Amino acid sequence: MENKKKYIAKQAILSALMDGRHLSQMNCREFMVEDMRTNISHLKPKFQETHNLHTKWIKTPVRGARIKEYWLEAR
Repeated sequence: MENKKKYIAKQAILSALMDGRHLSQMNCREFMVEDMRTNISHLKPKFQETHNLHTKWIKTPVRGARIKEYWLEAR
């Protein structure tokens, strides 16, 4: 059951990125994952031929912690 949840989360993350959304650690609750970085890293083979992964450092609104924001752009 746990593997099925992870698979669904990864598919939801991939769909969101392909739809043009910008994602970060602040989206973990939405996708029910503990760490976005790992999931995005594991998804790279699914989009590397058609899209480039872009990142930038942002700060969280409450604590001002530095985190990365991720998005895809078509090649």
